[in-house]
Amino acid sequence: MLPSILKIFQYNFNRSNYDLAFFELGKIYFYDNGPIERKAVVIGFSGSKYRDCFGNNLDYNFFDLKSVLGILTGRFGIDKYEIVQEENQFFSKSCSSAIWVNHQKLAVCGKISESAMEFYELKKELYIAEIYLDILKTLSKKNIRYQRLPQHPAVERDMALILSESVSAQDVIEKINNRNELISNIEIVDVYQGKQIPPGKKSLAIRITYRSLDRTLKDDEVDKIESDLKNILLSELSCQIRE
Repeated sequence: MLPSILKIFQYNFNRSNYDLAFFELGKIYFYDNGPIERKAVVIGFSGSKYRDCFGNNLDYNFFDLKSVLGILTGRFGIDKYEIVQEENQFFSKSCSSAIWVNHQKLAVCGKISESAMEFYELKKELYIAEIYLDILKTLSKKNIRYQRLPQHPAVERDMALILSESVSAQDVIEKINNRNELISNIEIVDVYQGKQIPPGKKSLAIRITYRSLDRTLKDDEVDKIESDLKNILLSELSCQIRE
């Protein structure tokens, strides 16, 4: 699959699209004491991922690949893996690795070599990872559950709290996260200390998303849940609610 995604980058580079993040699902075939077919996902980065506050471009690098691999293995309950330097015909010798879990190769990753860049006429540095999904499935320690996509709109409500600086955002989330089945997401929007906030205190803004899988929520039922959540936070965290 590596040649396939390199051709995708080549196509985009030829059209002056350089800041890219792609993935592709497919099958790979190789021979090891017999023909083997394996399902895989290939991830690729090139160019800049974003600009900082000073207008400087921050480019993708090998650590972005490691970050994605860490998130992916974590989602499947894999908490320990080993990154081993390993040569690959597509990768630079100084930046070529394999990911091993329980003596099984889960992925290969690295920076595309100069010879491969020349062959595919690539004009920007590329960082690629190839992850073997069948291996990932066998190593997974989680039972994955699926639910149907929501067909009814969500309701978002913001809440601003004044609380002790010793209380973490995670403390707030844990207090309300499982209080009602209609709460589908809790997001930290802003944390502020400064003018108009008493010493030793901080302002924490959260956004709560409510959603039902089988009906459209009414304002009055969301109002009731929101009121209950506020009472819980007031009593258990001794905070203030900013209106």
